[in-house]
Amino acid sequence: MMLHNKGKKEILFHVNLLNSLDHFAPIITYFLQNYKHIGIIVYDTKNHKSDFRMQSFMSYENFKYINESKLKYFRRKFIQNEFFINLLKKDSFLIYIYRFFVLYVFKNFLISKKIACCVYDWGPPYRANHMDAILSNIPTVVLPHGTSTTKELAVAPTPRKLDFSHRNIFDLYIFKTESHRLQFTEIGLSSKITKVWGDQRFSKKWCNELLTIVPKFQSKFSNDNSINCLFFVVPLVYGTNKDQFLNLIKFFSKMKKYNFIISIREDVLRDVGIDIVGKQNHNIIVDIENSPSALIEWADIVLDMGSSITIEAIIKKKRVIELSFMNNLQSIFEDLWYIESPKSIDEAIEFLTKKNNKASKINDRALEEFSNLINSNTIDGIDVTEYACREMIRVFEKKISYQDKLQSSY
Repeated sequence: MMLHNKGKKEILFHVNLLNSLDHFAPIITYFLQNYKHIGIIVYDTKNHKSDFRMQSFMSYENFKYINESKLKYFRRKFIQNEFFINLLKKDSFLIYIYRFFVLYVFKNFLISKKIACCVYDWGPPYRANHMDAILSNIPTVVLPHGTSTTKELAVAPTPRKLDFSHRNIFDLYIFKTESHRLQFTEIGLSSKITKVWGDQRFSKKWCNELLTIVPKFQSKFSNDNSINCLFFVVPLVYGTNKDQFLNLIKFFSKMKKYNFIISIREDVLRDVGIDIVGKQNHNIIVDIENSPSALIEWADIVLDMGSSITIEAIIKKKRVIELSFMNNLQSIFEDLWYIESPKSIDEAIEFLTKKNNKASKINDRALEEFSNLINSNTIDGIDVTEYACREMIRVFEKKISYQDKLQSSY
């Protein structure tokens, strides 16, 4: 039996972490502003209701917010986990019985809310509502929760061989660049479901629009005449030398005419294994709360270790110093003529303290080269966000068969 929702269509975006919300935001906002006949629902598995992006969404009439209940969390963790689903897939009759309970006993809310498409961030299958979507023949789309800034495929070290073939149960798995898409097809993702939709998060248009809703950063430093430096920290699992990292912060603390903000996600801070917060002093602040966009506006110089947020700093023509020697990520930034790439801590300090140290090499020519090489704002002459929305609407009509999908994925 093919189920099909009639009437007003709604898209259900599943938000797990802040970075997924960050990268979903331009697409959600564009839908809310330009496709008012389509409802947008955010299903929040954490609690991001107070986030400034979520608050902005709530100002639109065609937006709804759902925070995952404890009952649905229990069901997702213990009844709809991958182990349980793999057991079900061995017997088509069990799947049929389970589907009956999902649709008609548990009253699957995806049907009642006219969901035309479920959206997730990069990750494994069978997360919140995914099995319900499959059994309801609702298409599923996976969007990036980040932007790749490395020359090679960057994944956390694992003793197992990388195999992403189990993710082929999604209907579309989206990438921002062709090179990144090809890297994942080499480890199991089917080329039939992988597509390139561009980078909406770091389009020049969205970076400017974001500043209209982001809370303004209020500096806590007493010396307003100092050089303001922003240091983005990436997860240390990518080979960062912790001793070098600590030595660099020690050097920062001795630079009296400089203010440093170390910007780090809360989940990364927990995994660092170093008391970075304890290194704070008169000229160093560790920040996990303020938006990187607001911090970039404050900064004169941006120091980076391969973080994608540096793209926004480049768009804003900030002076960027790429500390690629600090880890094994092999950042794409280090080869750009308008990005400074020291090879050691001593050289990094030398770059920081040179004369006219606020001057950036990034000009209009650099931005044009950057757009052509890494961060195009259009696809086939269409704005990347408009392109993504059009493609997602096309997914609505995709014919799905839960039997074929579950059997082919086993």
